[in-house]
Amino acid sequence: MVRVYKQQNVLEAAKERIAMLFDRYRHVTVMVSGGKDSSVIFYLAYKEAVKRGRKLMVAFIDQEAEYRATIDVIRSIAALPNVVMSWLQVPFLMTNSASYQQDYLHCWDGGQVRRYEAKSIRSIGDTKNLTWEKLLPLLEKHFTSPTAQIIGLRSAESLNRYRAVTKHAAVEGICWSSKTTNEKLTNFYPIYDWGFDDVWRYIYDENITYNRIYDFQFAKDYPKDEMRISCLIHEKSYRCLVDLPEFEPDTFEWLCRRCKGIDTAMRYAKEKQMYSNGRLPSHYKSWRDFRDFLLENHPNQKQKQRFTNRFKNHPENEQVYKQQVGQLLINDWENITEVTINTERREEMRRKYLDVL
Repeated sequence: MVRVYKQQNVLEAAKERIAMLFDRYRHVTVMVSGGKDSSVIFYLAYKEAVKRGRKLMVAFIDQEAEYRATIDVIRSIAALPNVVMSWLQVPFLMTNSASYQQDYLHCWDGGQVRRYEAKSIRSIGDTKNLTWEKLLPLLEKHFTSPTAQIIGLRSAESLNRYRAVTKHAAVEGICWSSKTTNEKLTNFYPIYDWGFDDVWRYIYDENITYNRIYDFQFAKDYPKDEMRISCLIHEKSYRCLVDLPEFEPDTFEWLCRRCKGIDTAMRYAKEKQMYSNGRLPSHYKSWRDFRDFLLENHPNQKQKQRFTNRFKNHPENEQVYKQQVGQLLINDWENITEVTINTERREEMRRKYLDVL
């Protein structure tokens, strides 16, 4: 696959794609997260809905451990005319990657510090024992009419996202689509080919509301790929806890009361050898020695057994041991940061991906 350049820019292409979805589907919904990409895709779809005099369905799954700035963004969206907001504050299990003792945050189980929104949806059935991965199919079942679900996913962010967006098209001729568990609901990614700079150019040109946490991150010289808004206890965003007391001290305070491990992650998340496998500690002879030490001293027996069973199926070499150390350091017992078995194939795919981009 090669990149094909056209006279049309990515903004005009996205507008055409969204217009086409409104032409084809009577029901259009936008999934928002409060991040920059979802804010851009929302406003693109919102402008098209207003132009046509149509309502726009918007859905937000509140993971409770959110920035206050994220909630401000969602509230501003919900307040707009023509928006039909589904703000979900339902009980479910969110993995707590900051702790070895507390596997999950039981979101919205009655013990939360942040209050419910006035018009939020608080029940869609028995969800209190469901993880995020099992919650999504349950939500998808509620769509009974053909619906286009627009998501602000960009393929430039990672090889996994590029593959997720383009690998299996749900609609013939639309590579930026994918299937869901419900044949009535189809996911579409109209800004899949946008770059980081394209997103911020649109935010600036249109003067749209965006998450102010990005301002703090920019001021702190965050690398582009680390400027992200996510649940604060997610496996890939726990380093944000380091700066949370400065960014939002009140949020940090209630999060410490709500979840275990938050203060420790805040203190040590950016130390090179605390949560990172970038360098082998000097008193270990090999990555295998370091892995065995971490595994032997894992404080949670249930999680330790998960790691042990998983590692038994991996090849035995230093590259794999290093990745296993990475999982142990961030306590990724769910295998979110999956170990790459064939490292040569991974490097080949990485070079091909960079060529495409």
